[in-house]
Amino acid sequence: DLPESGVVAGVTTDMTDTLRGACQNTPGPDVAYRFRPSRSGLWTFETCDTVNTTFDTVLYVKEDQCGTGVERVCNDDVPGCGTTTDIANPHRGSRITLNAVAGRTYYVIVDGYNGKRGAFRLKVLPPGGSTTTTTTTTTTTTTTTATIPIGRAACIRDPTGGIFRCYTGVQADGTCVCR
Repeated sequence: DLPESGVVAGVTTDMTDTLRGACQNTPGPDVAYRFRPSRSGLWTFETCDTVNTTFDTVLYVKEDQCGTGVERVCNDDVPGCGTTTDIANPHRGSRITLNAVAGRTYYVIVDGYNGKRGAFRLKVLPPGGSTTTTTTTTTTTTTTTATIPIGRAACIRDPTGGIFRCYTGVQADGTCVCR
C-alpha cells in the first residue's frame, strides 16, 4: 500500500505491460500501488525527480479495481517536472491530483511512455500539505508462475508488499480484482 505522504522508490524494468492509461499512446511496463486514504481531499502523486526517476513516466489512477476500475485521472508529461532524461528542459515526469474519498480503494499506476522503463520515485502529497518523510524500498525480482484458465484473470501481489500485477484475462464478471 502507498503511504499517505512521503516518497516510494520503485522500478518497472522487470515488469510487464498489463495496464494502460487513457492519456497513453503506447504503454510500457507498469507498477500499481493500492492507496486507501484516511481522509477525503485533493491528493497529489508525482514522479518528478531529476536524480532518481530514469524514464519518461505516465501516471494514472483507477478506482476500486486495478484491472478494470474506472480511471479517475491520467497524466503524461508536466512542464517543470523532470526526470534524468530531460534535465535541461524538464517535462517527462508526471503529476496527477486525485479528489479522493476517505476509505475508498484506488490504484496509482506508474507506467512508461512508449515502452520506456526504469527506476522512479513516486511522491505522495496529502491534501493541503507537503511531505518530508522518505520511504525507501529495496526491489528484488521475484518470478511467479501461474496457470490462468482461458477467460480468467489473475492478480498477484508481490511478496515484498504493495505491488499488484494484473495478468491477461478476464474474470467471469469482467473484472480483475487485486487483493
